[in-house]
Amino acid sequence: MDSPRGIDNAKSRARAASLARMADGAHFWWPVSQAPASAKGRAFRDHWLGLRDGQGMPPRSALDPVDIAPLLPHIVLVEVLRDPLRFRYRLIGTFVTGLAGRDATGRLLDHTLYGRNLGALVWPYQQVVERREPVATLSGLLFADRDWQGVENMFVPFREDGEDGEGGEGGDVATIAVCIDINPNRNQHDLTSGLVIDWRG
Repeated sequence: MDSPRGIDNAKSRARAASLARMADGAHFWWPVSQAPASAKGRAFRDHWLGLRDGQGMPPRSALDPVDIAPLLPHIVLVEVLRDPLRFRYRLIGTFVTGLAGRDATGRLLDHTLYGRNLGALVWPYQQVVERREPVATLSGLLFADRDWQGVENMFVPFREDGEDGEGGEGGDVATIAVCIDINPNRNQHDLTSGLVIDWRG
């Protein structure tokens, strides 16, 4: 009969086999298939898809707070700065500031604010800028230095108003909106690192 430790090791190996490291390798893994569990994250994704209406990224002005009032406490708006690529908080919902224990509105996402967690924290934003499509992650609470607490994050891109880009692709990412929710069924002890999950699921 297998020992409990042997069973746990077998489960760990099976889980590792179902994951593939992303190119960056340091912060997140990509599961074969895992959909967001957060109803708030899925609702925000669906709202973004409606704003896109089959085209490229919607403009920032399309995001009306009135239309997402129940989600607002969970929403973070981040401005994309370039040359060099950086990110700055423009709005942080009350649920998120409560988790963080501070309000970082107006501040850059940098080492001063996040120290050793910065690379993992900005990686999904970098992916949204590169891919120009949503990215969903399951990770520890990196912005509050409580990486044992599991949270789901739905990152969605918006372009600058009036900037259509070539071929209707929607231009460059100007703003990233994030819906953040606690995942009650997961904590970071379950994960080798964060997971990039299937935002379409």
